Amino acid sequence: DNVPPGSLKLSDITRALVTYERTLTAPPNALDRYRAGDRSALSLAAREGLVMFRGKADCASCHLIAGQAASLTDNQFHSSGVGLAAITPALAQLASAVAHMSQAERFEKIVSDPHIAALGRYVVTLNPQDIGKFRTPSLRNVTLTAPYMHDGSIATLPQAVDIELYYRGLALGHPILLSTVEKRDLLAFLQSLSSVPDQKSTIAFTERAVKPAPVLMRARVSRVAAGMPSADHGRRQP
Repeated sequence: DNVPPGSLKLSDITRALVTYERTLTAPPNALDRYRAGDRSALSLAAREGLVMFRGKADCASCHLIAGQAASLTDNQFHSSGVGLAAITPALAQLASAVAHMSQAERFEKIVSDPHIAALGRYVVTLNPQDIGKFRTPSLRNVTLTAPYMHDGSIATLPQAVDIELYYRGLALGHPILLSTVEKRDLLAFLQSLSSVPDQKSTIAFTERAVKPAPVLMRARVSRVAAGMPSADHGRRQP
């Protein structure tokens, strides 16, 4: 209320948002309690899933389990392949068009054009090696954050696991084949990462995830995942 009209800068808004977001803490989840010494915190299936997460499924190579409260991300940018198939035929033209845009134009296009959003980190750096790269998301509360992937195109967690295993297998040069039981255990582990074991909340989020996110929302999510500031900074939501 005390800010003179026209004097508010993007850096002020960013700093305010960061200060607020640092207050958004969650209680320890089952994995936190398990790593702190409570062997009963994880079910047998979740413990088997943890072994799968660290081993055969190769999830922990990007979703790191380290520190007192694991953030489950390496905070690095990787290309999973999600969304690239749709732009491959016009990839050269898209990349060239983006390279000739101003920074402001690029930042606006990534929230309005899903094809440009699919270019990922490249829209920020203009480095061809960054095409299709997005920041590894944290998996804390992953059961409550549907829809999944940087573009919100995957509706459910089991589907997201299947997609991740497929693309991870491509990156490794061999398929990652999990049995029905192994996949069930992996999902049980992912469910243990929720700090809000509220059945009603879980059901509400699951029902909302029946359909993938709208295209515009996917683009906004892609913008953040690509390492850009949110397009909604400073805008009051209805």
